[in-house]
Amino acid sequence: MASGCIFVFFMTLILSQWELISMLILSKLLKFDSGDQLNSIIMSTVTKLTSNLIGSCEQCIDACLSCIDSCKDRPGMGDCIKYCERCIDACKDCISVNESSSLDRAIAMQQCVDACYNCAKECEKHEHEACIKCAEACRNCLTECESLLA
Repeated sequence: MASGCIFVFFMTLILSQWELISMLILSKLLKFDSGDQLNSIIMSTVTKLTSNLIGSCEQCIDACLSCIDSCKDRPGMGDCIKYCERCIDACKDCISVNESSSLDRAIAMQQCVDACYNCAKECEKHEHEACIKCAEACRNCLTECESLLA
């Protein structure tokens, strides 16, 4: 029994979220003895990964909103505002699909990566504190998405 627990522990360290879900499905289909234990570990890992992603998206949304508020009265900041708005929409979509059992997670997460990348790239052109914080939050969010897409 202990060797089974150790195996499951190491598997959670090296497998991606989707591989863990596949293992869960296989364990149910094959009715492994440790299926309930495996199910618990997999669901706990998936919940933690999803929670981290949602938290990163929420922080990104907050930073983008602050950036928009800071940039709206500054001349020449139209692109920055536009990319922040797109990023907010993509992050909201990513949160929405990850809170549901939607099968479009990978699509939404890739759109979030793209929007966060573009927003960070634009915000990094500016030296305003809000833009710097926004770029950092966008980079963190896209890193979190990319880690789950890998």
